[in-house]
Amino acid sequence: MRLSLFLLLIFSAASARAERVLMVGNARRVVAVSVIAGFPWKVGEEACVVTEGRGKACGEIIKTQPTVAFLRLDRDSVVVQEGDTLQRPGRNRRLAAVNSSSQSRPNPKELLSEQVVNFSGGVNFGSGFFFTSLQLQVEMVRRLAWGFQALYSSSSFDSISANGIGGLLTLNFYHQGYFQGFWGQLGGGALSISASDGTLRQGKTVPIFTATLGYRLKLLPQLNLGGAVGAQWVGNPKVDLVEVNFTSFKPLFTVDIGWGF
Repeated sequence: MRLSLFLLLIFSAASARAERVLMVGNARRVVAVSVIAGFPWKVGEEACVVTEGRGKACGEIIKTQPTVAFLRLDRDSVVVQEGDTLQRPGRNRRLAAVNSSSQSRPNPKELLSEQVVNFSGGVNFGSGFFFTSLQLQVEMVRRLAWGFQALYSSSSFDSISANGIGGLLTLNFYHQGYFQGFWGQLGGGALSISASDGTLRQGKTVPIFTATLGYRLKLLPQLNLGGAVGAQWVGNPKVDLVEVNFTSFKPLFTVDIGWGF
């Protein structure tokens, strides 16, 4: 009897001081959770929210602070609520935690990391080329986003005008969280290059591939600035009116400003 009462008291104390959900984002995909003194969360660590009668919702820690961490839940997770407790996979017990009432409330603006779409405009440039670009990125799976990038360039000299219009599908990887931090991108598509001297018009569509590594900085909760370096490969259009001097492999630099929502 005494042993049962003792175990009950231990379980009640641990439950009262378990790691808990402190706040739920508007889209219910990112939640703020408490941090145990001496047992900090790590970015990239997996965790699960244990709900009352609704099952378990798991995800990945995307940001940490001294008293709060942010957990991004996987798609199709059960609905979580403030006060739900957490488990760290691979451990048989819930870690004792500072009571959630003693934790500082997270800044709601931090939960804007739930942004799943980013629209940006900028420039792609390098040796012999300069493109204006528009880019759309959409959340796909954890840390990955697919996207579409539109390119446009126009120039003229003497009586000859030339332009290029292209589009690429992109795959984007974010180390820290969507649309912030270190960022890698692979892209592939087509580029239409044409030239005209007023009487004769020539044009051809060629493949284009890009690979870049960069960093996206949050200027405001929804405003971000991205910069990247890498390489670009463009096929030879063989247009006689103009010399296209950015075919084959060329260094690539990109700068854009985006809005996440």
